[in-house]
Amino acid sequence: MIKQAHPHLPLKRETGIPVKHAICLLLICVIGYWPLSTGLFSLKNDAFVYFLPNRFMASDAIRQGMLPYWSPYFYMGYPLHGDMQSGVWNPVVWIFSAISTYNMYSLHAETLLYMFLSGVGLYKLLGTGNHHAYTKLALAVGFMFSGFIIDTAQITVWTASAAGIPFVMLYFHRLIFEPVRRLGNACKTALALYFLFSAGYPSFLIMTAYIMAGMTLFGLFNQHTLRQGIHEIWKTFPFIIIAGAGFIILSLPALLSYLDYLPNYQRASGLSIGQAQENPFTWFGLISAVFPLSVTRSHEWLMNNPTARSIFTGLFSIVMLAGWIRARPAKSTWWILSGTIFFFLFSVGDASPVRKFCYDYLPGMNLFRHPGTMRLFVTVSLLLLAAKPFDAFWSNISSGNTALYKKTAIAFIGMIMLFLLFNLNGYKTAGVNQSAESWRDQLKLTYDSLSFQQAVWIDGILQLFFLAIFLWLLRSGKPVKSRLLLMLFILNSVICAQAIIPYTIVSRVSTREINAFIDQSPKGYPCPSGSIPMAVNNQQESSYNRAYGSASVYQKQIAWVNEVVNPSHHKLLFDLAAADSLRRRIFGYPPYYMADTAYRYSDSLLAIPSSQKILFADDVPGLKKNDQEGHASPGYVQCSGFSNRSCSFQTNATAPAYLLLTQVYNKNWKAFIGHREVKIYRANMAFMCVMVPPGKQHVKFLYEPAYLAWSIPVALGGLLVLLGCLYYDRRKALKLFFPSWHARRLHP
Repeated sequence: MIKQAHPHLPLKRETGIPVKHAICLLLICVIGYWPLSTGLFSLKNDAFVYFLPNRFMASDAIRQGMLPYWSPYFYMGYPLHGDMQSGVWNPVVWIFSAISTYNMYSLHAETLLYMFLSGVGLYKLLGTGNHHAYTKLALAVGFMFSGFIIDTAQITVWTASAAGIPFVMLYFHRLIFEPVRRLGNACKTALALYFLFSAGYPSFLIMTAYIMAGMTLFGLFNQHTLRQGIHEIWKTFPFIIIAGAGFIILSLPALLSYLDYLPNYQRASGLSIGQAQENPFTWFGLISAVFPLSVTRSHEWLMNNPTARSIFTGLFSIVMLAGWIRARPAKSTWWILSGTIFFFLFSVGDASPVRKFCYDYLPGMNLFRHPGTMRLFVTVSLLLLAAKPFDAFWSNISSGNTALYKKTAIAFIGMIMLFLLFNLNGYKTAGVNQSAESWRDQLKLTYDSLSFQQAVWIDGILQLFFLAIFLWLLRSGKPVKSRLLLMLFILNSVICAQAIIPYTIVSRVSTREINAFIDQSPKGYPCPSGSIPMAVNNQQESSYNRAYGSASVYQKQIAWVNEVVNPSHHKLLFDLAAADSLRRRIFGYPPYYMADTAYRYSDSLLAIPSSQKILFADDVPGLKKNDQEGHASPGYVQCSGFSNRSCSFQTNATAPAYLLLTQVYNKNWKAFIGHREVKIYRANMAFMCVMVPPGKQHVKFLYEPAYLAWSIPVALGGLLVLLGCLYYDRRKALKLFFPSWHARRLHP
């Protein structure tokens, strides 16, 4: 029977983390994710082609003493600060950028930091329940190597969300349920929310807001009477306002940037229900709780994306959950269990009605895809539910009461063996037909050729081995060493992860090779060539793209990228992609040029003489219909300055002409000829142009979002106020709980 607590647990609630345990988690993280920490292999997929280029552009600007305003190279120009996933407003990106310009090593370090913080956050969150230190360590490691984090480490913002959510829950839990230091907890809640907002994926912030509302309701109904609950929440309400206001003030520059650019998103008006249910978790994916490698293989019941397949939290966290059979759950446990069921049903998409109900009736639920990502909350909830049975386990083994755990382990052994027998067909290793140049390549080919049944057998044998050791340590008549069992639980999480990391996290591309390519990047913002056609840059981008991701970013060339890897992809670029003949025509010109004629879009299919430099538009002055006459050169243009927020040109036109700049049209751009502001027109479907008068002129394009000039100082002022409140709250707490020590500090 489960005991309520370990006899050696302290009476005081511990929500911190001892230094030795933090170091332990850090070492486990670095060793367990050795392909990243050693740099032997590089992160793959989205991390490689999207997150690294964005961070490179941001850090490159920061190290040049500029704010990361505009990216002239990625997708032919877009507001980097308005991309929700670019990392521009992420404090971690700024810290790393202060050290060096981003490369693949930096991205590895950032990813490892989020993995480590996820473990620390869960450890501290478990401290709110007064759990045993070994419980917190085992479950924190289980979270660091959970199926969610291993599946999604290639998507940096999802991993960052796993790091931020436990801290938000921790500080908001303290704010609602602990009557002391509420000012400090309100400030910490605001800071944690800002981290989740600036570093994480937007859908997690939306869902976390609903969880916070649920926690508030639980605080309301957790009292003996509703009147007492209302009284307690009313006392807490001012601090909830402080937390919310602090978060909004900190996030003000980012919020305004996102709202400014949001109308240009293809998804700005919301998604259809079909899009909102894309990439769910599957019911069959539940086998990943015991067989995590198996869900990386092809199977007719695993048709979703590999980023949404695993719910692994360590075998023994599932084994310990069996302890709830004999327990009497507290009211808080029922709330957590209800949340677990809700998020699981949400994560399976159209396999349950929950996702559609939320889509139809809850604000914000029509703005994101990937319901399978919500299994992050399922993972956290399962680990919280496993904490009390873990505590009982440490207590019971000290008194020799191990019968329940032996029976549970034997039951798991039986289930695993039955599943292995069910997948007996196909367990033999298939031959690899391809030849490999080295043993590493041969190993990779063998790994890639594993079938679902073979992966099940690898998982099954490994888990049977761990269960056998578990039973051996619990054998009758022998004292049980808790540290050995803790090591067993940790090793289970870490070792099971090793077989999955090559499939979901790292690629065969050398980190050193990518960094060598990045190191060749030109310094500063070189002026684009006024003579090399865009088609040449596009061809070069295509040739390098598969090897180095978005290569034009590192080469600092304006180029067209055929694949859409950026969720902030401008709607105008989708229109341009559909206009094939027009696109081929305008990419025959350089990134900027003087046009002698403007045609309407309806004339783009006409036989226009190749000698003409033209642009297409519907609203620029001087529009012509099909003009077969050749034209003299419109004049001279030369780029004299280029940066992430301005472009300068020297022109000498023989007659009024059009200066076309291949940067995506945005309302925050202004243009000046001399000191006179002129109108910017949208031309060539997606780009900018101005009318240039005859003679020598100095033309300047300036990107100037007015709201950043005042919102950034306001946010920095808000940060100072929050830090000041934290300092005040800390001194107040010292004076309240340790008056003699506080007096000695003031009067030594």
